[in-house]
Amino acid sequence: MDSFSQTLIAFNLVFCLFRSVAASDSLTVQNPYLRDGFSLVSRNGNFELGFFSPGLLGDRYLGIWFKNRRGPTSVWVANRENPINGSSGVLVMNITTGNLTLYGHNTTDVVWSARLLRKVPNGVLQLLDNGNLVLRDGDVENPQNYSWQSFDYPTDTLLPGMKLGWDLRNNINRRLSAWKNLNDPSPGSFTWRMELHEYPETVMWNGSKKYFRHGPWNGVTISSWPLGLAPNLILHFVSNEDEVYYQYTVIDESYTVMLVMNQSIYVRTVYLWSVNEREWTVYNSLPRDFCDNYALCGPYGYCDFRVVPSCSCLEGFKPRSLQNWKAGGFAAWL
Repeated sequence: MDSFSQTLIAFNLVFCLFRSVAASDSLTVQNPYLRDGFSLVSRNGNFELGFFSPGLLGDRYLGIWFKNRRGPTSVWVANRENPINGSSGVLVMNITTGNLTLYGHNTTDVVWSARLLRKVPNGVLQLLDNGNLVLRDGDVENPQNYSWQSFDYPTDTLLPGMKLGWDLRNNINRRLSAWKNLNDPSPGSFTWRMELHEYPETVMWNGSKKYFRHGPWNGVTISSWPLGLAPNLILHFVSNEDEVYYQYTVIDESYTVMLVMNQSIYVRTVYLWSVNEREWTVYNSLPRDFCDNYALCGPYGYCDFRVVPSCSCLEGFKPRSLQNWKAGGFAAWL
């Protein structure tokens, strides 16, 4: 019998005892398992890690969500492409190597595992109050020494403090991909990522087609970022030999902000949670209108959403095909 099986048997013997224990924010070498039906809660109660079913089929996923808030609260999902059928899932932190693995029905049914930057035999898996799930050495809390963190592997949501972009040292591309639909958290075709070139910029993609781009950093902000993005929100851009990323922080802690990719309507939405009003509100969405779509009117065309059709040719140009132009296939030529 392997060490995992022995430890799992021992865990099952004391399983009922955990029902009376207050929620913890960590897994440790003394308690290295999280089973379906139990959860980790961040120290100040902002976030919760556990198993959930988003749809009617009952498929189970390990995820992180805002605790005690109505509305769109899920912010991260581990096994997006490999749901667990039933409530047999268990998250295991190996007490010898520090490896982090999610099992389905048995020890051979691996549905998800973490890509560790280094081994942490004295590991602690901790859910932080900013929504980041981190695996670290038990004696070290420095973020630079995390062996793994969920912020490096986002799903459809960007939280304050998360980075959208590249960790070039470890070849980690921090990008967002929308859920396929409200009942299926597997990665959809609607994505948002950092494009690396001389002037890095973030671009939304619909499959293999560019859908929307913000434009590059102009030294102060993103050139096409909407003004008044959210109350007291500050944008940061970092580009060096180690990392290239955007990040935002919120000064006013009475507001919670999250950016969510939504494939149902193909928009990236900024949600605000007000402590006073106790509800989520939509602050803004991108694209803002029809004309925000990338290269909509083709070369030598321009867009005006106030008229129909919205695309027109620049002076001196005419449609390459009048029939296609009227059907929405915009392309102009001299």
